[in-house]
Amino acid sequence: MKKNKLIHIIKNLDYYLQPVLMITLLAIALLQVLYRFIPFIQTPWTLELITFLFSGSVWMGISIAVKENANVGILAVYNLFPRKLQICCKVFNNIIFGIMMISFGYFGSMSLLSYIRLDKLTPAMHAPYALMRLPILLGSIYTIYRILQVLNSIRNHKDPEFYDEAGNPKEKSKCTKIEGAI
Repeated sequence: MKKNKLIHIIKNLDYYLQPVLMITLLAIALLQVLYRFIPFIQTPWTLELITFLFSGSVWMGISIAVKENANVGILAVYNLFPRKLQICCKVFNNIIFGIMMISFGYFGSMSLLSYIRLDKLTPAMHAPYALMRLPILLGSIYTIYRILQVLNSIRNHKDPEFYDEAGNPKEKSKCTKIEGAI
């Protein structure tokens, strides 16, 4: 039981990290604003920490958006396509986005390694620069994982956009309507 829960947490780490990052970011930002009104208290470290938390939040948000199919798309044109072409477009879009995430992950890891080799520290917090750039690598890894999940669900006829829970194709009118889309 504990092993299954641990696997579930690892598979959905971005869902658990995102709220923690945002709450911490908001608390630190509030602290920074409040300390501006108190003379003689300097908090330059808050800006570096907010930058790190925001970067982590953005990269975790990208992977969540891929899983929830909430990424940006042009639905007005997409809805005009037949269902098979929509599936092909979704697969192509995810493959191109996956290549982009692989390149971000590669270049992020290269910069991470160079920061580790140079042993650079941030000016205010004196934290390793590698730690500050770690969200790029982690976010791209999680996003690639989510893209592979989406492609696998399309391959196994389980994508909720196109197939019902039994794996039967949805009608075109049902599979193209997405709540809140432009």
